[in-house]
Amino acid sequence: MHSDEPRIPPSDHSADETLLPTGNAPDFSDVQSDESSTGEFQPPVGSIRPLLGVIGIYSPTAGEPTDPPSEAGRVYPMFEGDILFIGKKDVDEIKVRDGGVRRVTYSHVLVGPEYSMVSREHLAIELLPEGRFRLYDFSLNGVFLENAQRHVRQGHVRPEIQELTGRETLVLGINLMENQERSARKAAARSRIQVVPIGGGAGA
Repeated sequence: MHSDEPRIPPSDHSADETLLPTGNAPDFSDVQSDESSTGEFQPPVGSIRPLLGVIGIYSPTAGEPTDPPSEAGRVYPMFEGDILFIGKKDVDEIKVRDGGVRRVTYSHVLVGPEYSMVSREHLAIELLPEGRFRLYDFSLNGVFLENAQRHVRQGHVRPEIQELTGRETLVLGINLMENQERSARKAAARSRIQVVPIGGGAGA
């Protein structure tokens, strides 16, 4: 974690946490667009990035012991270049196949024994233009795609990268084609992620 960008959990003490970079937002009001030495136009630093969609994570929320169970979760707006990481620990960057790193925008941490199927570093999601999105799968147990009805498992190279188009519901670490028992369905309900790209269709 970078010392100049501490990451703090939200004030509620739910079973899952969202960790965000903190600090004052930079002021780009005086930044002007410019041309590089080659004469090519360069967009201004801090220029507005397009919203590419949203990602919803549905997991039980904390409350009073007498409250009824809730499947309400968190919704993340995903702009161009944003990456949402999901796992059991906080990270601020992910490694990609070419040896480079990508900065993490949101780090959604799932804690507790009920998330035994989730890897410490399970998955990262990046939305792309034209209703597409990319999965970076670092896990051992893989991801089940509910709309496509197929299970994606970790390959020999980490991360295993998948590119999909349209809306999709992800279930972490469970193959629902093989695990139809009630306990697997209950566990799947705790690790369901809805990916909704702008311009995406109803399925993959």
